[in-house]
Amino acid sequence: MTAPKEFYRYEIDNTMSCVRIKLVMLELVNVTPAGYWIKRPNSSLDDKRWISKTSKKRFAYPTKKEAKISFMKRTQRRYDILNFQMSVCRTALENIDDLINNQEKSVFDNISASSFSLLHNNYYDY
Repeated sequence: MTAPKEFYRYEIDNTMSCVRIKLVMLELVNVTPAGYWIKRPNSSLDDKRWISKTSKKRFAYPTKKEAKISFMKRTQRRYDILNFQMSVCRTALENIDDLINNQEKSVFDNISASSFSLLHNNYYDY
């Protein structure tokens, strides 16, 4: 089987006024037994990147369809992480007085003596 000459990756290109999805085409630099070296067109060889032939998650893919699937999974994961972080922030803002009052009353209630000593000991391990 011959190696693909081009690889693809979808990325979000956003500004304050709009969000666009751009298709990035990368070119093949070299083939290894386990993968490919690729780079963006017009970039130096110092900017090359290695990708596996068999890995499930790759930086770029030999087909636009695979790149689209990867983009959708990456973006959904990013959305889920950011959504969780927003809910944590919302909870903190809505309950700031209660959270601060409870923490001032019992700052060590949630930390057992053994885990506190473990945290304390690891803090000084350089």
